[in-house]
Amino acid sequence: MFSSSKSITVKRDFTKRFVENFVYELGKINSDVNISNIERCANAKSSLGLLSLVIKEDDIIRVDIHSGISVEKAQDDLHKVLEMIEVI
Repeated sequence: MFSSSKSITVKRDFTKRFVENFVYELGKINSDVNISNIERCANAKSSLGLLSLVIKEDDIIRVDIHSGISVEKAQDDLHKVLEMIEVI
């Protein structure tokens, strides 16, 4: 298993609508995606998991990608996920 991760400060609240759209888009990525805050970690492909983190604007989160293919694939997927967080 190959991994890539990055900690970021989010610029938006993870509202129900945002989480639903985000999880839908993550379904297109084959890698495992986890998001964690200071207190806990959740599977990012789970709406309930993400909502349980109660992520608000200016919170620091860590995005972890686990790919069975290669480090490059994990890094590429990490870039896609970070872009989704900024755009959606």
